[in-house]
Amino acid sequence: AGGMVSEKIFSQNRAVAQEEGSNTFDSITVREIVVVDKNGDLRMIMGATDQDNTPMIAFYDENKDPRSVWTLSEKGEPVITFNYGGSKLGGAMGVSDDGGAQILLQSNTGKTIWEMPSTEPAPAPEPEKNKAPAKKKAPAKKKAPAKK
Repeated sequence: AGGMVSEKIFSQNRAVAQEEGSNTFDSITVREIVVVDKNGDLRMIMGATDQDNTPMIAFYDENKDPRSVWTLSEKGEPVITFNYGGSKLGGAMGVSDDGGAQILLQSNTGKTIWEMPSTEPAPAPEPEKNKAPAKKKAPAKKKAPAKK
């Protein structure tokens, strides 16, 4: 289902009104979409960066600080960031170059709270506790035949 949606959204067709005077289009081609609230304040930008044409969607708070940005890494892997006010990173998730998941959570002071995969070495596995070997049952003693 997602493929059908993306094919419709990202088709190469140009914007054409279905009927003269209609506001309904099959496709719109733009470099950037800027969404503002009812006061005209910036709330969202969808477009491509000026530096390298990387696609991105940025959501802004009432102070015009980006609170979440969805983009692609230099190698084309998806990345979503979540920010505290003032553009300070609070968390990120994405896909690494090798296809593995990456998640990072930071405090508002920039200290890493949790990350996966961790950049810290994995703890050594705990050695198995020595278990006493199971006791073997002694073979049953044969009863002597009854005397007649």
